[in-house]
Amino acid sequence: QLTLYTPNITGVKQVSCGNYHTVFLMEDGTVRTVGYNAFGQCGTGNTTNPQLSLYTPNITGVKQVACGNTHTVFLMEDGTVRTVGLNTNGQCGTGNTTTPQLTFYNPNTSGVKHLFDYVLTETTEFQGNIDKTIVHNEDVILSGLTVNLNDGQVQYKILVNDIQIYPSNGYTPLAGSYDINYTIYNNQLNLGDNTITIAMSDENGKENSASFSAVVTNEIPVVSLSFDSSSVHNGNVILSGSISDPNGDYVSYRVLNNGSEIKPWESISNPTANINFTIQNDLLIMGSNNITVEFKDNFKGGQLGSWNGLIDVLDNNPTATVTVTPISSHYEDIVVNATLDDVDMDNISYKISLNGKQIFPVIGFTTPTIAPINITDYSIPNTLLNLGSNIIEIEYKDNFKSFPSIKWNQTINVVNNAPAFTSTSETTTISSKQNAVIVGSLTDIELDRVAYRVLANGEIITDWSDFFQQPYIVNTTIPFSRLNFGANSVVLEFKDNFKTNLPINSYSTTITKTNNKPLVNLSILSTTVTADISDPDSDNIQYKIELNGNPFFPLDGTLTPLATQPRVYNHTFTSNEVVTGSSNTITVTAQDEFGEQVIVSGTFEGVYTGIMFADINGNYYSTDLGEILFYLDFGTITAGQTTDSVPIRVINKNGYKITNISLSRDNNTLPVGASIELSKTDAPFSPSDALVYPVILDFNEEIIFYIRLATNINAEPASSNFIIYVKGDPIG
Repeated sequence: QLTLYTPNITGVKQVSCGNYHTVFLMEDGTVRTVGYNAFGQCGTGNTTNPQLSLYTPNITGVKQVACGNTHTVFLMEDGTVRTVGLNTNGQCGTGNTTTPQLTFYNPNTSGVKHLFDYVLTETTEFQGNIDKTIVHNEDVILSGLTVNLNDGQVQYKILVNDIQIYPSNGYTPLAGSYDINYTIYNNQLNLGDNTITIAMSDENGKENSASFSAVVTNEIPVVSLSFDSSSVHNGNVILSGSISDPNGDYVSYRVLNNGSEIKPWESISNPTANINFTIQNDLLIMGSNNITVEFKDNFKGGQLGSWNGLIDVLDNNPTATVTVTPISSHYEDIVVNATLDDVDMDNISYKISLNGKQIFPVIGFTTPTIAPINITDYSIPNTLLNLGSNIIEIEYKDNFKSFPSIKWNQTINVVNNAPAFTSTSETTTISSKQNAVIVGSLTDIELDRVAYRVLANGEIITDWSDFFQQPYIVNTTIPFSRLNFGANSVVLEFKDNFKTNLPINSYSTTITKTNNKPLVNLSILSTTVTADISDPDSDNIQYKIELNGNPFFPLDGTLTPLATQPRVYNHTFTSNEVVTGSSNTITVTAQDEFGEQVIVSGTFEGVYTGIMFADINGNYYSTDLGEILFYLDFGTITAGQTTDSVPIRVINKNGYKITNISLSRDNNTLPVGASIELSKTDAPFSPSDALVYPVILDFNEEIIFYIRLATNINAEPASSNFIIYVKGDPIG
């Protein structure tokens, strides 16, 4: 600060200064600090340096302040002291050398009345200067007189940029004074600012110094450069011009392209370098090239400068004119014709790909050939094409540098129409054991060979056939066993033999499989039951008979084994099988081999069956099993007598017709001299041992014959029985 400065502070009672910091004691007993604070001597509690604004430490009741070089002491109103700052020699009274002392320390002292500032005055000085403050390559002379102001002795040393250059170490010997005329050589100076210091000391070791500034300057060489062309294709570029140094220093230069060196440093033993450098085209890249010329002189490592210029390397894209035929194909091969050209007359190479796979040449690109290149009738076999979309790609490039290749492509569609099926005959409804048949014509518009398969309800009935020449007549049978009862979805799928055999087409129809229930024709005549059991679908059948809710046939209540139809069940129920005199229920259950079942029931009156003997009033003499109900009683007769004739009714109680009814008697049980006589008529009574009626008796029809008992005079007295037999032949 060269002029008097008035800080913005008032009410100051005392000022104390250290080497580089200042403390102001205020009238109110507070303090303000400013300046060098590397050891916390401003009382900030930290070493933030420098403290440029007035700082108010956290301390009051101060009576006096005193500053050392880098520490501060505060005398308090109560006679104690506080210290802060550098403590390398225990100067803060801490009893140790821990440094710095950042907080206010209270040494173990009291009753202090006053602090003293001790200012050591300088005893030596240099009375002189340097001859030049700005130089280029000149030396600098330091001249003057070193003296001891107290008439004592003095010694000195000279430093440049804090490096001692004289004497080699230490000080010169002590002397009353020194008259100095010392040359500082240019090579001992740095480019730019330099500090030249003469350091002095008296015989007591008190030091002083004086410093001078010398600036070494250097001007950058001057450049004038240009290209013979800033835009090229495959030509070279000449860089020409000059580089000269205004200070007369020797120059050197190098050339870079996009940061890479293409000409190494070249030193010119002359202040001016005339440049005529050919930049070979192969050193250039496609597009923009940033050419940099770096240059420097030979003074103190050189002042580096640079010049920049741009060279554009241009390349016109090759062009392609391509035709592809056809763009929609079935069996046809694809033919490619193309012309590849380049306005720069560069060599061209290419490759052809199909669906991302290279087909020409086998690998890489073709050998580069001068443009134009004609691709004539290049054929892509149909076998290499996929069904559907195919991409043909021609990738081509010129041979100039590493310019990216160009791609041309065309989409080719390979089409395939599905075969068609026309039904000419098909079964839509079948019975349980009837096969279904589908007949029709399978054709393909593109004359491909065709194949088919048959599915029913999603299951394969007949898998894919061989491929046949179209048109092909399909005549396929679907076995009844593969179809369900009810509606069946039957699909005929068909395809051709082109590539992936897609698309697959289909023809759908519905076939209904039916199952009729068995038929039971139940007829009841008296107690004779006839069940005619059949099946409209000719299915095998089984059955069972129940009487009054109980198994009758088979006895275990199960169905008979399956057998071919029709089946006939015929049975005449005897009195011991039915409830006589009441209604009886006969139930026939019939079932076919597919489980279709029918139940038919009928009722009949429980009566005697067979050929029955009854009196004129209809009373039966015996049951159908021969059990005696009552006797024909002739009473007691006298030997030689013959009884009156008695009419006997013979009734057909079978459930069918009978004929050739014959009657006979058994006399073996009668006593000697007695016999039973039979007659068809009563008047006249024509006695006979047996009677035959060649008539047909239907159910409930009857005939009447007459019977009497005849004895002779010799008949023996006895009580005995006789038996009459009857039989008839059934009809149907």
